[in-house]
Amino acid sequence: MEEDRIIWRYLNPYIFISQLIRKEFLFVRITRMEDKTESLLKQQSFYECIVPGGRNKKSFENERKATLAKIKATAEDHFISSWTYCEYENLMFWQNFTSKNGGVAIKSKTRKVFNNIPSSFKLIGRPIVYYPSLKRKFSLDPFSVEDRIFSKYRDFDFEQEYRFAIYSPDLIFKDKSKNDFKTIEVDFNSIIDTIIISPLMKKSDSEFLLNTIKGIDKTLFDKIQFSSIKNLKN
Repeated sequence: MEEDRIIWRYLNPYIFISQLIRKEFLFVRITRMEDKTESLLKQQSFYECIVPGGRNKKSFENERKATLAKIKATAEDHFISSWTYCEYENLMFWQNFTSKNGGVAIKSKTRKVFNNIPSSFKLIGRPIVYYPSLKRKFSLDPFSVEDRIFSKYRDFDFEQEYRFAIYSPDLIFKDKSKNDFKTIEVDFNSIIDTIIISPLMKKSDSEFLLNTIKGIDKTLFDKIQFSSIKNLKN
């Protein structure tokens, strides 16, 4: 296993509260992420742009469509949880990954996440590799997990993303339905080191959040800290 990294997850407070109540770790289908180039590589562009010709034009076209369908299905069956890796909280992340009214940041370590996700889910995780838009790494295997799931264009390198992923074509989840989200029941006390309250959050909102978390889990409440960044709302 790679080094144990400090990681952060910046969240809307209501999403965080919902996960605490349900005790569920949330994964999102990779093809539903905001980045429209997510999971797309040169291989897919090649299969989309190539123009079949010659005697075997029809069979080649059928093969091309089948390959595109297989590439899409490979991505569709991956669900991810995106974190950032750095030593300290970051104002840019607060501004980009939480609402204008503030949020929370979960501080943890990669090994704690691995240790608390059941092995049956075959969790994989690593830092994202960022490639220039016109020079993204070419792999001989168009279905490579490393290339398709753990790489992005360099436009997004400011995110410093550490990504966890599960491959779920046929696993049975609690909801037993195929949708854009998969959840795994976890003990958040074993995963979370610290909960940071956003410097963008109003005092009244932070007090409500504190009381809500205290009512859900007193141990997690004791892990709450206010941001070390100067409060920008009060």
